[in-house]
Amino acid sequence: SRYRVKPMTPEEAAILLADSDDQFIVFRDSETNKIGVLYNRTDGNYGLIEP
Repeated sequence: SRYRVKPMTPEEAAILLADSDDQFIVFRDSETNKIGVLYNRTDGNYGLIEP
């Protein structure tokens, strides 16, 4: 299945991730138009992967 990538800021992605049971969220940065992956780190913080 396909994953819908929504445009948002990393801050908005963090809010969505905090409110979900998911371990990561894929999003399109609305400011840079690049794809990003925000994920839960084992230390309780978030990590961000950008190309």
